[in-house]
Amino acid sequence: MTATPGKPKHRLSFYPYLFRTTWQGIYEQQGAKALRMGYQGGASYLTEAEQQAVLEWLQQKDYWHLEDLQRHLWQTYQVEFRSRQSYYDLMAGAGLSWKKT
Repeated sequence: MTATPGKPKHRLSFYPYLFRTTWQGIYEQQGAKALRMGYQGGASYLTEAEQQAVLEWLQQKDYWHLEDLQRHLWQTYQVEFRSRQSYYDLMAGAGLSWKKT
């Protein structure tokens, strides 16, 4: 794309300005508290009691395969996490460590 003298290379050059002025206006009108993230996180797939039961189940053996945990959660609670990190967090909560092989 060739630039025309005096004109931006693309139309998106306006958006950083728009974004900055929008948040600047919010800050000026409502203060710093208005800029805090409003995201509170999603609801847990497992209740606290279910999480505790899974941790106890994990502690029954010295080693696990990730697929074992995935299968157990699906068969028992119909839960499938989007991220592997959620499974790793459960294993860590049970005092298990893991490494990729």
